[in-house]
Amino acid sequence: MRVIVKFHETVRPRVAAWALALAADPADARRFADVLLDELKRRLVRAGGLPADAVRDDRTTPPTYWCELGGRAWVRYTLGDQKKVLGGTKSRTVEVIGLEQHPPPAATPSSPRN
Repeated sequence: MRVIVKFHETVRPRVAAWALALAADPADARRFADVLLDELKRRLVRAGGLPADAVRDDRTTPPTYWCELGGRAWVRYTLGDQKKVLGGTKSRTVEVIGLEQHPPPAATPSSPRN
């Protein structure tokens, strides 16, 4: 299954502000943020959108998920599947819609942690 990771336009300013706060030098901050964001994308793609450390938030409909980004940040995201004509999943879109320091306390792990 193909997994596409994208950032909703409403969260982009928050991600940019988070990135600039990672280091005193803006160029260093951007490079560090790029490494963390690339790793997040790799983890999400590799796990089909649900890495083992993802946290499910059932307070929303449909449920949203939280995944640790690093640099004292977690991203909140949705999952959307595009189905094939004869069944099965053609692709999945992971859309990042939030960025916070941690997931809400009411969220529960989507899978057991080791």
